[in-house]
Amino acid sequence: MTLPQKPTDQAAAPPNLAGSLNESEIARFTQRRNGRRRPFTAEQRVIPIVDGRPAKDLARDVHFHDISVSGVAFRWRRPPEFEEAIVILDILPKSIFLRVRVERCSVICQSPRTFVVGCSFMERLKAI
Repeated sequence: MTLPQKPTDQAAAPPNLAGSLNESEIARFTQRRNGRRRPFTAEQRVIPIVDGRPAKDLARDVHFHDISVSGVAFRWRRPPEFEEAIVILDILPKSIFLRVRVERCSVICQSPRTFVVGCSFMERLKAI
């Protein structure tokens, strides 16, 4: 009996281009997050989790990059020194609190140096 293949969350490069692209170009075609990404340029609050607790003194209002059903990406001034955070989406009439895990970080601008931090949703919280 053969088991079904585990679904992957990465899409392959288009087959007609795969042989002519280098590794970094192929990475542009790779979708790391399940679900379609949507632009999401609002400013929202991110609170890093340090030692298992929200570090409210490290909270920042940041510009978000995009959002999907499984994750979100936002701009950060340096590589994050945290692995998890709480994202607060202020969507009227109430705020939504989401615990996220940092999945990737890459430079999107050299001057001023800016990173995009990609995160996956872990759980929805009632409050912090």
